[in-house]
Amino acid sequence: MLCGKTSEDATPVIHHYSHQGELINTWPALPCPKVHEGENNFLLEIFIDNKQYLATQCHHDECKEIILYSLPSGDVTSVYRGKPGEKAVKPWAMCIGPDNSVLAIDMGGDGKSVVEFTWNGTKLVLTKSIPTEIDQAFSVHYSEGRVFTCQWPEEVICAVDYTSGETLWKVQGKVHGKPCYPHGMCTDTQGRLYVADGENERVLVLQASTGRFIQEIDMKGVGTIVGVAWSETQPHLVVWVQNWEDEKEKIRYFRIT
Repeated sequence: MLCGKTSEDATPVIHHYSHQGELINTWPALPCPKVHEGENNFLLEIFIDNKQYLATQCHHDECKEIILYSLPSGDVTSVYRGKPGEKAVKPWAMCIGPDNSVLAIDMGGDGKSVVEFTWNGTKLVLTKSIPTEIDQAFSVHYSEGRVFTCQWPEEVICAVDYTSGETLWKVQGKVHGKPCYPHGMCTDTQGRLYVADGENERVLVLQASTGRFIQEIDMKGVGTIVGVAWSETQPHLVVWVQNWEDEKEKIRYFRIT
């Protein structure tokens, strides 16, 4: 999936691609004065009641919203929007939570919480707030009762208990001899947490339950690693890298078995 616009004056659009890179559909995104400019837009594919949806977010004061599009049609199914002038909730990065809920970093308030949205049969509703120790985290991931957040300016990765909000572990500073700049996370079925360490061009592998370092996957020369995902189909890790060529942003994907 990609979200963008063809020029500064063009209407923002969402492009829906298959895993093979084939274009399935394109539709206009709901307008926002600041969203769809690259660094502030997140896409999340999710299944609710056996139906496929795409969630997008905008944390700016003008919107503070999460939009749910039906796939493959692109029809707007639900919009959660914060009230004008309120400090929270300002949803940032998202992930799939328990029972196909949507977890999002809340950039409002003190910036140290993850909020949960659930489907009530007709729309997304805000149901829970989970405290974290990381101020304005960059990425969030959920697995087996744990909520993982990370932030690269402070070089920190943290895990909290989904139910109690208790901090389970925190890794900060150097990991395996280098400062860590975490950009994205995922877990596999063996209890390992993969962390995209962007500027170091490596993927860190940690024990999800304790934060213990297991290994690093060296990817020198590929560019800034901005995300990782685990695939259960013929189990492998997918890594995506951000590059600039001819003043245009390029995203490349690598498969690691």
